[in-house]
Amino acid sequence: TGDPIAVCLVKYMSRKTWTAYPSKLLTMIFERKYLKFLFLSFCIAALFSCSQNSKTEPDNFRIAFGSCAGDWAEQPIWSAIEKDQPDLYISLGDAIYADWDGEKLVEVTPELLAQKWQALGTRPDFAELKQITPMIATWDNHDYGSHDRGADFPLKNISKSQFLNFWDEPENTPRRETPGIYTDYFYGAEGKKLHVILLDTKSFKNETELLGGAQWDWVQSRLKMPADLTILVSSIQIIPDEKNMDEWGRYPKERERLLDMVNNLQSLFLLSGNVHFAEISSKQGLIEVTSSGLTDANINKKYASRPNQYRTAGPVVQPHYGVLDIDWADLNVKISIRSESGEELITRQIEISTKTDQD
Repeated sequence: TGDPIAVCLVKYMSRKTWTAYPSKLLTMIFERKYLKFLFLSFCIAALFSCSQNSKTEPDNFRIAFGSCAGDWAEQPIWSAIEKDQPDLYISLGDAIYADWDGEKLVEVTPELLAQKWQALGTRPDFAELKQITPMIATWDNHDYGSHDRGADFPLKNISKSQFLNFWDEPENTPRRETPGIYTDYFYGAEGKKLHVILLDTKSFKNETELLGGAQWDWVQSRLKMPADLTILVSSIQIIPDEKNMDEWGRYPKERERLLDMVNNLQSLFLLSGNVHFAEISSKQGLIEVTSSGLTDANINKKYASRPNQYRTAGPVVQPHYGVLDIDWADLNVKISIRSESGEELITRQIEISTKTDQD
């Protein structure tokens, strides 16, 4: 019902292409010549021109993130993440469990690594999410391929190649050419520039250090890059240091060095995984969001009961993922930890300019 030209304009405005309706418009041009058409034609032309030439960045950017997806278990959570329509997904580590079959440690081979990555890539819900959502990733011990080894892991180069192939790293990038998998990404234009830094806590790990000299130099230089919001991603927790788990607390000098680098930086916060539950921690205004447990098989209440004097929210001991809703208009980030059904279990808001943690 209603004017057919107006109907056509509505269809155009609902993101249908201009070429979808040429014959109908031409018929109306020749059969019904009136000034209204000329006016609407001018409006459509102006809209089309704006849609082609406008480079305005959106005011909102949504990031989903998570870690620890037991590949021996069902993974219904991917469909919930897809329903949230994130602009970006960050894998914080343990996307596969190359060295664990759900019951015991197993010997890792190149063939087993390939098999595990292929299995994840062919899960229908994950494959659909990966097809429509940009994804970036770092690794933790299980998708690295060794429960507790670091720089001395014999398959680290093979593991790196398979990891980068799975996450669609282009050929001939610095990430492929240099040791380790640390890297960073920029999103958005001036005034809305997001900087995501992915650390590698496995490739250079030994008894006394985590990152290695080259990665330390690199992260120090990257933290100086101008950005309106910076997210520093570590597969293991940085602020919490009392659990006696695989965490920065086992490397107190390294932890102190990193915290000294970031504590005076505005509009920066941390993401981490590994611990098989979710929590938010805060130290001197610096916020760390931990999301670990994409599947029920990876939830560990015993780990969650270990102390964390810096905890401000949590623990969440059910399958979950995290979401960051960046609102550039109001200069804040809403943090949420969500269940398999998408229910918000924890929410916090951070002001981009001040890093203030608010209930």
